[in-house]
Amino acid sequence: KRLELAREKLRSAIQDELEPAVGAFRNGEKVRISFDAINNSVSIRGAPKGAAWSKEWAKEFDLNHPRDRNGSRLSDRYSTERVEEALNEYRFQCHEMDLAVKHA
Repeated sequence: KRLELAREKLRSAIQDELEPAVGAFRNGEKVRISFDAINNSVSIRGAPKGAAWSKEWAKEFDLNHPRDRNGSRLSDRYSTERVEEALNEYRFQCHEMDLAVKHA
């Protein structure tokens, strides 16, 4: 049940925060929501770096650069605090489920 709740919280955060940010981006750009299997994370990718309007876009949607599994900042990706918190909770619940199965 906890894993299902964490999954729903993550889905809601992505839908409420990342999808509108991608939808508001300029047409013709290959901005997308992407899953990173190595870091087990979801973020926005494809936004051009350094453009003034790109920075304004990130600020408008309260986007930040997430960190990878080693704590390094991923400057080519964007996320929000809510999405990152939901991802962390989901990862934790997956880990707890894995431990429960191993010790059953």
